[in-house]
Amino acid sequence: MVDNFAFADLPDEVIGFKYPFPRLAAALRKDPVRIVAMGSSSTAGRADVVPYPHWLEMYLRRDTGNARIDVLNCGKGGEEADKELPRFDPDIFAEAPSLVIWKVGTNAVFRNKEFDFEKVVAAIATGLDRLRSHSKDMDVMLIDPQCSGDALRRQSRAFRARGRADIGGSRARRGECVSPLGADAALARA
Repeated sequence: MVDNFAFADLPDEVIGFKYPFPRLAAALRKDPVRIVAMGSSSTAGRADVVPYPHWLEMYLRRDTGNARIDVLNCGKGGEEADKELPRFDPDIFAEAPSLVIWKVGTNAVFRNKEFDFEKVVAAIATGLDRLRSHSKDMDVMLIDPQCSGDALRRQSRAFRARGRADIGGSRARRGECVSPLGADAALARA
């Protein structure tokens, strides 16, 4: 694994969050801290890419001085919300995290011929309901579909806009604590 930190200038929209994370903040004042990252290949990583949960863990440990911060990587390449829901009990709830990061919807937008978009949106709504049922114990960060250059070249503008609006709308109607829309696009520009 990488043992030193990458430094970069990050756009303001990546650094700030619209909603606070009170359970994570409380957990950071004591030991240990557990965060679960759920998602597909952009969460899981691959042989030539160190996944973001590893980087997040390194940065949090360094910036807080707390070596007992664990970011559990529960990403599985190729999955979408409908396949991730059955993993919520063993991978999220059994771990009792103070924060859940769910990066979801990218495969439904990027590989739209393989996924039933309406079923994915419904599964995301179900997942948010399940996470909300544990909201007294954990904060939730929902990360919208990524905007990689390849995805932008391959998908029609209308389908991408619909995907971001439908997936974003499912969480907005529920008032979820989420990352800013377009965070991936902002990172891609950095």
